Amino acid sequence: DNSPPTTSPTSAKPTVPAAVCVKASVKFMAGSSVPMVEIDYDYPGSDPLPSDWVGLYPCDTEMPPRVEPTLWAYTCYSRVCRRDPVENAIGNGSFIFDDATLASYSTTGTSLTLQEIVTTQPGCYYVLLNRIDGDSAPPYYNICEGNEIELLPGDGPPINPTPAPV
Repeated sequence: DNSPPTTSPTSAKPTVPAAVCVKASVKFMAGSSVPMVEIDYDYPGSDPLPSDWVGLYPCDTEMPPRVEPTLWAYTCYSRVCRRDPVENAIGNGSFIFDDATLASYSTTGTSLTLQEIVTTQPGCYYVLLNRIDGDSAPPYYNICEGNEIELLPGDGPPINPTPAPV
């Protein structure tokens, strides 16, 4: 084959950034100084388990965290589902961290309520989707890292703001 060498670059497959499988967004009820944190998770390809959980950590926490999260909940949120049958685990869904609905298991030990966070430790937090691997002590097996949020007190915007008239 005597054809000249091609000068066009060979196209390598584009690198696709890893999908964010957990996302947090801060919401306020009208007139409330305590935020709620909506959590959306989507990781069906990572073999979800009933014991998987979401934790909020101060942004200055070293990765992977070797400390307990400031606030956490199982992906089922409202109860201890860690011993549920594996086939019951779903890899996508959402819940809202809200002081009015926090499950009793998530307010024990070192965990704080959102009211306590914005009063005593306001600031930047990041969300992690974690898996308990072996005993229930950190560091945990990290399924994926989510985004950063600001947990601050305030008269935040209402959850469903009314559009301004044009």
